[in-house]
Amino acid sequence: MPITIKKYIPSTDMNNYLDELHHEFSDFEKATIIYNSHYPKKEILSDLKSLMEQTADERLKAQIEEHLKYEQKKYETFIIAGDKIMYDLRVWDDDSPYARAYVHDSFYKTMSAAEQDAKSRGEKCEIVKCYLYSDGETCEDSQYENELASIEYDDQGNLMNIWSSEVSDKAIEDGKDRFEEAYVSFPLPFKRGDIVRHIETGRVGVVALPRNEQEQKEWEKRFTQNGHIELDWTSVMINVEFMYDGAAFDHDHVFPFDLEFSDLSDDDRRKEVLLYASQLMQGNGSIQCFQMACEEYCKQKNSYHDGKNGV
Repeated sequence: MPITIKKYIPSTDMNNYLDELHHEFSDFEKATIIYNSHYPKKEILSDLKSLMEQTADERLKAQIEEHLKYEQKKYETFIIAGDKIMYDLRVWDDDSPYARAYVHDSFYKTMSAAEQDAKSRGEKCEIVKCYLYSDGETCEDSQYENELASIEYDDQGNLMNIWSSEVSDKAIEDGKDRFEEAYVSFPLPFKRGDIVRHIETGRVGVVALPRNEQEQKEWEKRFTQNGHIELDWTSVMINVEFMYDGAAFDHDHVFPFDLEFSDLSDDDRRKEVLLYASQLMQGNGSIQCFQMACEEYCKQKNSYHDGKNGV
């Protein structure tokens, strides 16, 4: 069956807009979108293989075949144990204010034992393959210390990602003219001032850039040399100012596939603040009105929590 790219675009608004414009992605672009999606690694590799078998793009066929072999080699190398090898299972604390803080770790001599534990937990976790140094040995690479490779799992036990310093393929890792990190150009339904919601996190905010689709096209043109766009996959992201507690806003770069228009109800305390923020972003409105809306939001929020706590 042909690969359905909609599966890899979580945003209903994004899919609807692409349908309205009858926008079609090339097989090369489909491969990039599939590879960079949030799906389990097994599903991604399976769909890449199907695309390889269906496409008429010989360059893409060769690249996907190389990629599949590379991923397989990383996993096969990861499970090779040894006298100086230890597998460290880490359960990460998503609520911690510190980056990569974990609440539990266990140590195993084999990958199979560590993986069995990881899949039974029902939590996001990571297995790190470590080298145990003997007395007098030193680590040559201070960046990774004794960590050789790692595998990440979601809370369903699905393998999500493999990183490895044991296996290297410069042609794939450098990414030049390859599908893995290629830039994909497509029309955007979101423009400056739109109030949006991040599908995964539920955060709401206001689009800062691009101002409109024309600005997006002009920006791409500036980075085009001899018909080739000198950008990569991360350049697909757009800028959003997300709202947090205390009516504070924080700038973030987000993939548009993960965004939808936010239709806040009238009783949502954030709505007025975001509407004034949207006006300001579009060059309209009043800073004073925005400030007053922020103050009222904080006052109502504090009053709500005080009443809930019986104060």
